[in-house]
Amino acid sequence: MQHNPTYCAVDAANVDTGDLNGDGIPDLVVSADSGLRYLLGNGDGSFRPPVQFSSDGFSLYAESRLALADFNRDGNLDVAAIDSAGIAAF
Repeated sequence: MQHNPTYCAVDAANVDTGDLNGDGIPDLVVSADSGLRYLLGNGDGSFRPPVQFSSDGFSLYAESRLALADFNRDGNLDVAAIDSAGIAAF
């Protein structure tokens, strides 16, 4: 399978990796002034276009720190964004 590279500017301030969809391929999570996004990995070092997380009113800023873990113990990787406003889990 051949992927045509797509280049996308993501204003990433913080980046973390983890398998968000359980396919065994590393994915990216980025925090930026424009919000929290994830990019699913294709398995060949490239990534699909970024998808915006729904923040449900939580304001994310470029300085938001990220943590990836199975916080609720359901077997799926969760994302937490931490900044001066508090902590939001996705």
